[in-house]
Amino acid sequence: MPRPKKQTLWDKIKELRKKKKLSQDALAKIAQIPTASVSQVEAWGGNPTIRTLVSITRALDASIDEIVKDLFHDKKEVKKKE
Repeated sequence: MPRPKKQTLWDKIKELRKKKKLSQDALAKIAQIPTASVSQVEAWGGNPTIRTLVSITRALDASIDEIVKDLFHDKKEVKKKE
């Protein structure tokens, strides 16, 4: 049985943008970043800076934690060596 596709960071950003009924252009204006940056992040992740991600998440009334929390749910906990 095929595994379900894992949601990516850019999938989550796109999902939140659509829930807010914002176009990429509108999100870019609110976040005060170029529309191309939003487009790249949503299309393939691009290589956004932390500043760009923070601008986008603030514009979406979200937090970085909110956006990334589900991305790592299936990872095993790594224990620190003592």
